[in-house]
Amino acid sequence: MHSRTLATIFGKNIAKEINKKFSTTIKSVDDEYLILDYKAIRGYGGTAIFWQKDLNNAVNIMPDGNARIQVLTINSSPNPICLINIYMPSAQSSGDNEYKDTLDQISEIMDKYKELYQIILCGDMNASLHRDNRKRDKLFEEIKNINNLHIPDSYPIKPTIFHHNGKYTSQIDYILFNEKCLQQIKPAVKIASRHPTNTSDHTLVTTNFVMNVKRCTLRPTKIYTRPNWKKCDKSVYKSTIENSLGKTSGQNNIPNNVESRIQKLESALHKAGMKSIPNYGKLKTLKSVGKGIWNSKISQASTEAKSAHKIWKDKTIKNQDAVLEKQNLKKKNAVCDNYRDRHMHLKRKNS
Repeated sequence: MHSRTLATIFGKNIAKEINKKFSTTIKSVDDEYLILDYKAIRGYGGTAIFWQKDLNNAVNIMPDGNARIQVLTINSSPNPICLINIYMPSAQSSGDNEYKDTLDQISEIMDKYKELYQIILCGDMNASLHRDNRKRDKLFEEIKNINNLHIPDSYPIKPTIFHHNGKYTSQIDYILFNEKCLQQIKPAVKIASRHPTNTSDHTLVTTNFVMNVKRCTLRPTKIYTRPNWKKCDKSVYKSTIENSLGKTSGQNNIPNNVESRIQKLESALHKAGMKSIPNYGKLKTLKSVGKGIWNSKISQASTEAKSAHKIWKDKTIKNQDAVLEKQNLKKKNAVCDNYRDRHMHLKRKNS
């Protein structure tokens, strides 16, 4: 199984064709920015997870997280695994709110799965556990500790990103495990050296461990739809029941025992429904939509803060007066920070 970041929304189709023996799930940050910045030399990035197709019946793609977060579960033993693959916002100051929001979402997702699953968190964190305690480094370290995430004792300390200017390197790509997972699978992590065929500014971070996979047949959940009584032909409904049960005593063939009478009545009601109500007893397949776990107030505040930042930025680029827009941006950021701080305070209090 492999996970990595992608360049653009257009890379999604290319990635799916890399190897026909693999299945994949892909998210692109560009899905939220349908019109790319014409000045950009590449897209905003995203995540992709590949697994061999013979594991399809053991892998479930989960609906959690935004365009920067991929979640899937693996039906392994003795405990199933929840793999969370992320691409954190890069280091521009304007992305700080988005960085905090993404960390909070990851924390919520781990809360959802930690009771039943071993947690593996991996990806481009755009923060480091091994440098000078910058703001984002501290945020990443805090979330790591709150959620009881660890790196193996033998985890290498090596650069994972090499800036194109040739001067800047850092370790910002990680694979982390919760304590239960670390104890059971005893993973080994390696950081590859730079290779001439790797055109990315990141190098490979890999882990190897043994697990038993249980393949299972996934069956969709089906239900009978509720009868639409507003469209019921009442005269047909009534006459069908009377004919089925027998309107006169001479036609009444209902058995004497209670169980048989109930069965006879149930059959008559279903027969009447099928004749008088359109689409009566129709089977419907339910979609797996997951469990809503994200704080809607934080999400809404984050969206409004992003919108305010874009309006302010567009005006400053055009050298237009943006005083009011800057004030609005500060106000939106403050609201977002307030919701997030209250949320994290309650989380620490209950942990």
